[in-house]
Formats: sequence, C-alpha cells, structure tokens
Amino acid sequence: MKEENLIIREAMQQDEEIIAEYLCQISFDLGCPARSIRHNWLEKTTQFIDYARRELHYKGFIAELSDEVIGSACCQIFELYPMVSDQYHKGYIWGVYVEPAHRRKGIATQLIQRAMAT
Repeated sequence: MKEENLIIREAMQQDEEIIAEYLCQISFDLGCPARSIRHNWLEKTTQFIDYARRELHYKGFIAELSDEVIGSACCQIFELYPMVSDQYHKGYIWGVYVEPAHRRKGIATQLIQRAMAT
C-alpha cells in the first residue's frame, strides 16, 4: 500500500539531527539498551554526517508525508580502487528507518530505490 502525498527528497544540512535521531532509534529497535548509548551520541552522529557529506560521498534521503518527516536513509559511494568505468558504482546504503506507524507501506523500498539511483 503506497502512501499518497509521500515525498522522497535529498536530505539537507538541517535534516542531520533527525537522521541522527533515527540512527539512534535503529539501535533501540535492535535491542540496544539505552544505558549503552553514549551521552554525546547526537553531537558525534551529526558531526560524522557533516564530515561524511563533505569528504565521503555521503547523501541522505528523507521521506515526508504531509510535511512530516517519517523516515530516512543514508548512502555512501566507496572507491577502494580506481574506477575505470562510469557504469559501476560501489557503495553502501545504511541507516534506513521508517516511523513504526508508517511501516509495511513501501516507504523503505522507495528510500532505498532513491539512494540506488544516486
């Protein structure tokens, strides 16, 4: 079931905090206890996202429904050796998160597809 009025857009610098919050929430969803999360997790995560955007070919994507952020995904292109062809890109998609009330509706799939098209 697709959500009407869903927008998948490239994340902007002002979206870094919500992406960081979602990355932390993924840890909780995987069973990580709150006491194991570092006190400065938000600062560390937003610093990494900023650095990755500038230096590591990072892009983030935001899912919005009726002007409300309901999910995100991150991706990076890695070149472990010189790429001699423009046809292939190697990278990672990580940190895919959708708010629980909006899961099982294809939103994560759309986030991943957008990241893969980058």
